[in-house]
Parts: sequence; structure tokens; C-alpha cells
Amino acid sequence: MLTGSPSRHAAAWLLAASALGCAGDAGRAPDVLTLAVRADVTGFFPNPPINNENYTMQVNWNLLEGLVRFDSKLDLQPAIAEYWETPDDRTYVLHLRRGLRFSDGSALTAEDVVASLDAARRRQWVTRDYLQAIESVRAAGDGSVVIRTRFPYPILLFKLPWGLVLPARALENDPVPMVGTGPYTLDSWQPGREFVLARNPHYRGPAPAFGRVRFVVVPAAADRIRMLEAGEAQIADQVPFEELERLRSHPGLRVFAGPTLRVLYLGLRVDRKPFSDPRVREAVDLAIDRPELSRRALQGLAEPASQLVPVSVFGFNPRIPVTEPDRARARRLLAEAGYPEGLEVRLDGPYNRYVNDREILAEVASQL
Repeated sequence: MLTGSPSRHAAAWLLAASALGCAGDAGRAPDVLTLAVRADVTGFFPNPPINNENYTMQVNWNLLEGLVRFDSKLDLQPAIAEYWETPDDRTYVLHLRRGLRFSDGSALTAEDVVASLDAARRRQWVTRDYLQAIESVRAAGDGSVVIRTRFPYPILLFKLPWGLVLPARALENDPVPMVGTGPYTLDSWQPGREFVLARNPHYRGPAPAFGRVRFVVVPAAADRIRMLEAGEAQIADQVPFEELERLRSHPGLRVFAGPTLRVLYLGLRVDRKPFSDPRVREAVDLAIDRPELSRRALQGLAEPASQLVPVSVFGFNPRIPVTEPDRARARRLLAEAGYPEGLEVRLDGPYNRYVNDREILAEVASQL
């Protein structure tokens, strides 16, 4: 089986150093942060055309919250729920924070939580699969919610960040209005161009540092860097690796790079030939040299992955090793499967969606 994945990305962000400023920055409103980003979100929860992808959900989590949330280290933290209990292995009792308000000023109640979780489970929402272990949800008075699972499910709390809570009265609207308890509200969205978040005056925590945050969609990396150097943006994402050396020496910019949650993997059609044969799948697994792929396509700024989640995600199994390439064995497996001369398959993948995605595809094709 192909259980490994080619690489886990490192992401680079370019930040205009606020203490130094940069060209053209003097006229910027101090309460507005502008980000030049490579791609738009797919939508805003729960309305189509939203897809369940990490970048989109990260943005949506600024607007809507679940009962619990992840912090920057992916540790579980209270959100709408202040604390919780597990009286048995199928029951979770979550006690809500008092005095919470939605971004429209209305009070949040246990019934809003119940209605939101029920809607997420019963409708074709992108978060539906995270909540399918839930058997029932009910309010226990005004300040608590009782969730019962279909079977013992110890990881439920790690799924609840996707159980985003909206006012019960809003759920029957089409589209559902973006009314949540997050630090920001959705001010505007021009698909493919930009979206703007505005500070939520009713947010339960400390007020966000910026009153408005503009995400300007700029697909070309050179244009994102130009905006930073001209002071038209303060942050840019997906900085090309080949530019990092030059940009690190820029007096008005700072580069931040580190591992992300993104794991890139090959998806094989196991319901048809040739990948219905496990020997062919194993041959592909053994043919890919993940460290070599990282060096050649990503300048070594990616970590070989052994499984579909990185080490920071709950459920990572440290006992699963990264597959060592063994191309001689891969050829023998193909021969045993009836392909002594090899075979031809089409390799599809994203185009300018992720860092160096075309280079990654080319390197995978070359190795295969």
C-alpha cells in the first residue's frame, strides 16, 4: 500500500517590518492590515461553493467558532465552551461561557449550539464528516450542551472545532448569514479579487490588533513581493523559495518560514487497473525518494512524510517510518503484477495552487 506521502511543506511568509516601514507605507491607515495572498478562499461557511480545505477553514475560524478550538501549536483550548466533562465513554457535557454574544449583538444560547451541530450533521455541509460519530445533541439548561456519541469516541473534542456555531434563527436562511463569535466579521468578499474582515465588537476575548484586514488575491509571486516593497501590503504568503536569500537581506522585510499542516500525497484509483493491484501501489511507494524530491523540487525545505498527518496533529503515529526507496524491488513487483516493461499512467495535480506544485509533479514523474 502507498501509505507515505512525498513531502510536508514548509511555508514562507514575508512580513514588512513595522518598526522600519517600507516604501509607500507612510500613508497606510494604522488600523488596516493588508495581506497579498496567492489564492482566494473557496467560500464562507456554510454556503456553497465552500470546500473543506485548510486555508479556507483557517480564514473561517476567524469568523466562527466551535465549542473548542486549536491554538497555534494545535493544542485543544476552550472556545464557546469554557470547560467539559465526560461522565462516561460516550457522553460529553460541555459548559458554555456566560455572556457570549454573536457578532450581531444577540446572545448565544445552548439551543444555538444544538441547532448548529444538528444542521452540520444532517445537511450536506463541508464539515459534516467530522461530526458523524455524534448520536444526539441536547441542551441542558441555558448553559450546557450534552453530546452523546454512537460508540466510544475519545477523539470527539478534536473534531468539534469544525462544529461551527451560528444563531439558530439564521440557519433557515439561504444563504446563511455569517454571524459568529469569532474575533472578526466578514465585511466584504469579491471572489477572485479580495475579501475584507472587520473587527467584531462583541468578541469575547481581547480586541484584535487591527480593525480591518484585507486579503488581496495576487496569484503571481513577483507581484506579491512588489506590493510589499512598495508598501501596498504588509504580509505576503507563499514566497518562492528561490527568493528567500535575497529577501532576507532586505532592510524593510522579514521572512518567516516553518513547517505547515499541509501534507502532499498521491491519490491512486484503487478501484481500477493498474492500481487495484497492491503490488503496483507498493511499487509506486518504493519508487519515490522523498528526500530527493524535497531537495530537487523544494530546495530541501520540506520534510518527508510517513503518513497523512504531520507530527503536530493528534493521531500521528511515530512508529510508522518514512518509506525508503527501493527501485529494484519496485521493478520486481511490477513484473509480478504483469508489467515487466513498466506501464504508463497519467499524473494529475494542482496548477499554481501550492508552492512549487508543478515542480513537485515533474519530479514525481521523473522518479517514477
